Amino acid sequence: MSLMDCKRLAGAAFAATLLSAPFGAAPAAAQGEQAAPPAPAAAPSQILFAAASQPLLAAFYEARQGAPLWSIAGGPLSPTPLLDALEAAGSHALPVASYGGAALRARVRAAQASGAPDPALEAALSQALTRYAGDLSAGALEPRKIDRNIHRFPERPDGAGLLLSAAAAPDLGAWLASLAPQDPSYERLRALYADLAARARAGGWRASLAEGGTLRPGDRSPRVAQLRARLDELGTPAPQTAEPELYDPALEAAVMDFQRRHGLNADGLAGRRTFAALGADAGERFRQAAVNLERMRWQPDAWGRRHIKVNIPDYTMRLVDGEETLFATRVVVGRRRHQTVEFSDEMEYMVVNPTWHLPRSIATEEILPKLQENPNYLVERNMRLVSDGGVPADTTTHDWLQYDRGSFPYRIKQRPGYGNALGRVKFMFPNQFSIYLHDTPSKSLFKRDGRAFSHGCVRVENPFDLAYALLGPQLDDPVGTFQAWLDARSERYVHLNEHVPVHITYRTVWVDEAGTAQYRADIYGRDRKVWTALEQAGLTPAL
Repeated sequence: MSLMDCKRLAGAAFAATLLSAPFGAAPAAAQGEQAAPPAPAAAPSQILFAAASQPLLAAFYEARQGAPLWSIAGGPLSPTPLLDALEAAGSHALPVASYGGAALRARVRAAQASGAPDPALEAALSQALTRYAGDLSAGALEPRKIDRNIHRFPERPDGAGLLLSAAAAPDLGAWLASLAPQDPSYERLRALYADLAARARAGGWRASLAEGGTLRPGDRSPRVAQLRARLDELGTPAPQTAEPELYDPALEAAVMDFQRRHGLNADGLAGRRTFAALGADAGERFRQAAVNLERMRWQPDAWGRRHIKVNIPDYTMRLVDGEETLFATRVVVGRRRHQTVEFSDEMEYMVVNPTWHLPRSIATEEILPKLQENPNYLVERNMRLVSDGGVPADTTTHDWLQYDRGSFPYRIKQRPGYGNALGRVKFMFPNQFSIYLHDTPSKSLFKRDGRAFSHGCVRVENPFDLAYALLGPQLDDPVGTFQAWLDARSERYVHLNEHVPVHITYRTVWVDEAGTAQYRADIYGRDRKVWTALEQAGLTPAL
């Protein structure tokens, strides 16, 4: 039974199913173990009493009329696959200690040795299963409690449905494994997580990195030799040379490869951002991998066949259709003070030649001070005032010094045009955060390594190409039609016949399809918050 099926099971439906087929689990031998002699069954009243303190368990066992689930109490299900999974939870960066796997295994052994049914252990095993299975499928943490800008609400499977699915599974171990994200990149990241743990336990990277300025091809210094040694440790070696202190073309190529794997401009110049990425130790990368495994457990069960995905720390946007990337481009995201929120929604329409309705925060905190310095500011930028109570006839002679942030009585709009802050098109997926994708006249920012400059919206480097791709399914000539709308220079709303899911994500580590580990900087410090929360939840990695 799939995770999606499991999430759909609930309440009366699961109770009715259990009553009609209360013992549908596979025998212990089907769980990969040699069949053991059945334990004496615990009395239904004993099991109901043991489960009474947990409402979910109480409902489950009442629906079974007190019949045991686990073999230690006379039920059909061997606990061994569950215990194995609980003790291996650390491989998923889950808090092993919180599941009590080792203690439960000791209790199981004691019960098996005594030959007496243990109704309390029956309830404890069922409780451990629901917690572990829920954490594996939807994460151990509640994202919104970590950071208000992580607007993710992973759907935690119904606990009763989990128990029903476990009871019906022909192979409990395989069923538990199926609850993890089925995205192939999840298993690739798990493998990287294990490798980084081993590297951290072995002492991490050994090559030192001295501080200094940017290293360039042709430079000669001891820092060049250090750079060469660190790249070798990180799996991007330059060929051996008789002059390790010379920044030669082979080293330049290795630096460029490293830069590509870290989302930096591959210019071969080893500057501040490149050295920051080189300086991350194995423990830091291990923690990043743990956090990103948890993030993958928060992601939607389905992205949508045709969807847009923005990765904030990667500063990129992709339009995907099935397995094919139709369009990819660089983006600019919110600066640290105005962070772009992580959330999902649906794009409904685009606006060609948009008017910019300035948020009040921008009007009062940024535009008003500039008006007070330069009364011509609005005229120079094709902006106008809006107010229900009327506006000054001449904004260039108005006394702007009489206002402060709290008393400013106007709204500000910027007319469509080449200087409009939204550029020539914006893409709308109406949401509570007022975030959308849009063009921009500030094209030079897309050349930067770090591109966190906006007030929270996502600026797209090649917005016209995105528009053509979105309009392709509904127009015979998307390029010509869109260009005609642009040339009209009037604001035009264009609704999409098929809404497109938009997912704004925050992934700082992943392993691509070629098996290459990709790392990005934690630009908002959210990874650090997630790691702290994982530690507080009981994650204690053996490093």
